[in-house]
Amino acid sequence: MILFTQIAEGVDEETWLFHLQRGDYSRWFREAIKDESLAEEVEKIEKKKRCLRRATLTHIR
Repeated sequence: MILFTQIAEGVDEETWLFHLQRGDYSRWFREAIKDESLAEEVEKIEKKKRCLRRATLTHIR
C-alpha cells in the first residue's frame, strides 16, 4: 500500500483520471489486494463526478 501511494502521488493527472474513470483502483483493491471494504470505499469515490486523488489516498492510508 505504501508503494501504491508513492506511485499515485507521482502520476500525472491525466493518467490518474484515466484509471479512475475505468474503475481500475477499486478493482485492483478488490482483486489483487483482496480488501473488499477498501475497494467499496474507493468505488464510492470513483463514482463521483469529480474525484480527487487526495480523497482516494486518504482512504488507502
